[in-house]
Amino acid sequence: MRVSRDQVIAYLSALSPAALRELIVELEERWGVERLQLAPPSTAVVEGTMGMPRGFDVVLLEVGADARISVMKGLRALLGVGLKEAKTLVDGCPARVAEDLDRETASVMLEALSEAGARVELR
Repeated sequence: MRVSRDQVIAYLSALSPAALRELIVELEERWGVERLQLAPPSTAVVEGTMGMPRGFDVVLLEVGADARISVMKGLRALLGVGLKEAKTLVDGCPARVAEDLDRETASVMLEALSEAGARVELR
């Protein structure tokens, strides 16, 4: 069955941000490639736009043994960190994942990490 470019775009457009991030990470691992980064994504996420403090911290409280890999994948996609850094955050629970975020960005991170199986809170 042949899938058109428009069908692929429609499918990807319907995915949630968290599902899209997971898909990107899975494709990178399957194809053995890494995305080209002009600036680390963590800069925009952690510092917020223009580096102004936003007030919300995302804290990773607990990760169950069955959710460790999916949470590490989520952290890699959200923060643009490597496997070692993601593992360090998961092993170091409770761990502050991001600081001074606006409400929307913090909520997206909270939702994505919760969907991956982590217990997360905003402070």
